[in-house]
Amino acid sequence: FNNHVYKKYTENISGVAFDRRGNKVPGAEEHVLNSRLGYEAGAGWGSWIEANYIAPYYINNSNTLKSLSATVWNVNAHVNRTLTKGPFKKMILFVDLRNAFDKKYIGSTVVVADALGDTPDTVRATKQGFFAGQDRSVFGGVKLTF
Repeated sequence: FNNHVYKKYTENISGVAFDRRGNKVPGAEEHVLNSRLGYEAGAGWGSWIEANYIAPYYINNSNTLKSLSATVWNVNAHVNRTLTKGPFKKMILFVDLRNAFDKKYIGSTVVVADALGDTPDTVRATKQGFFAGQDRSVFGGVKLTF
């Protein structure tokens, strides 16, 4: 749990001072939860499923523009092998499915500047601070240990 708030901050916008004391610091997620459930079977086979959650957070000092929450699910299958020949001691073959349900979500944001005359409606219509999250993707690989 993060509770980042301004204790003492005055923002100057075009010569006008705005007291931001008590506002949430933009760009700081209040809640982030990452959980994984895994299973390792015999003969080196295993898998896991994980959920990554980010709570909504503000992206401007006036706290009028907020991201949306998102939960993204990932899945993995892998096999571990002990190697007896050559320079490598262990090999892991894996396949990952990221964003398994192909959720459309805000992957990241930038803090946007406030302006005089901003209202919640004009902020949402004119400020660009959101970047798309990764679509569903599949990749595999090999990990080798000396």
